Amino acid sequence: MARQEKCAQVRSNAVGIVGRLRFLYPAIPGRPYCSLVNRPMNNRIQLEILRFPGLIVLILIALAGCGPEPVDNQLDPNFQKLSQEQKDFIERFNVIAKDVRDYPKAGKDIDRYFRIWHSTAKLEDARILFFGETHTHSASQIWTAGIINRLIRPGDVVLFEGAQAGTQVTDITEQIIVHIFAAREYEKLKTDERYKALSLSKIIRKFIALYVATKQFLTLKMFKYNQAKGYFWDLVDASGKNLHADMAKRNKAMVESIKATLTHENRVFVITGAGHIPHFDFARTLAHI
Repeated sequence: MARQEKCAQVRSNAVGIVGRLRFLYPAIPGRPYCSLVNRPMNNRIQLEILRFPGLIVLILIALAGCGPEPVDNQLDPNFQKLSQEQKDFIERFNVIAKDVRDYPKAGKDIDRYFRIWHSTAKLEDARILFFGETHTHSASQIWTAGIINRLIRPGDVVLFEGAQAGTQVTDITEQIIVHIFAAREYEKLKTDERYKALSLSKIIRKFIALYVATKQFLTLKMFKYNQAKGYFWDLVDASGKNLHADMAKRNKAMVESIKATLTHENRVFVITGAGHIPHFDFARTLAHI
């Protein structure tokens, strides 16, 4: 449901609720606020609705996240020129940004999400961190985005699947967050009999276009990705248009990319499909890095 439709429903419900409560519990003179009070005489909680029901409506609307859009957006002529789809994307992006920023939840130990190879005792000492995703699963994408955002430092490198090794990623935030949108879109469309898995690339292009068109209005300050450097690690075939069919050769390209970007001062975050994640045999090939 679009923001305008959702918030119109919220406003209508808020007015209706206050109206019914005022009918049940008339306003008490001299009490310009709302409180829950214990009435010893009848041993029950009675809601006192005050003389300013309009204020209560506004509070309910604000709690539902349906307050006015930021003033800077309303006054910006460029924002007014955006399509409704672009405005909806901004709203959805800013919600996802908070989900990523706050992941994992408070009290969760990040170390428990990882299996550590070699003799590294703690996650903070790890030099190479692998993130095995299901590309069409949005929860998997948020897991990756949230933990990298929490751990990343200046000088680190993020390696992505999907294009020829060495190709630079100029906007790491775009590359990570757009794929969350694409995964969510996939989850909605995959039950459609007309849907084909190859449509995922079309979905990604759609959200890249929305990201570029609305970038100045997005809450990018919540992300720390772009203090790092980004590259692709993958291998394409002779046509240059498709990924190589040989998984082993692609994995070799991954290892070579790690070797090329890892230094004594930085760490390398490798984002890849779960099928590429190195198990113990493959992990041993990294021992010399």
